[in-house]
Amino acid sequence: MLGNWRDNFNSSLFDQTAVTGTAGISHAVAGGPVLSLSGQFQRFWLGHQGYRSGYGAIARATLPQGGGTALSFQGQYFRYNYDNDPAKDADRITGSVDYSGKHWFAGIGGGRERTIRATSGHLGHVVAAAPIGGEFPL
Repeated sequence: MLGNWRDNFNSSLFDQTAVTGTAGISHAVAGGPVLSLSGQFQRFWLGHQGYRSGYGAIARATLPQGGGTALSFQGQYFRYNYDNDPAKDADRITGSVDYSGKHWFAGIGGGRERTIRATSGHLGHVVAAAPIGGEFPL
């Protein structure tokens, strides 16, 4: 479970609250990949009013490369349902490839979010990411 709350002290109009629950299973193949599958549910409130719910699944395969490095492949399906604006209801499908070294990581990913209703297709969008980072002992 993960939760967060952001309060705007002088105005509650843009206060944000979110709760996310995740459950899954993983299996390590001896000397090979680690395979995982998880389900996730999210609930989001804006200005103390229900705004959006989402649910989906995440599949991941992590392949050890030796020397403490790994290559990972991930795919995700997520469904968003908006409380007061069903024209925004959408399916999101994404994928990514990530490489992790001993002290750094880099990845690339992307996907598409499409609205359920054909009349609101202009609300859909493309998703792209290219994270890079590191962790170094002091």
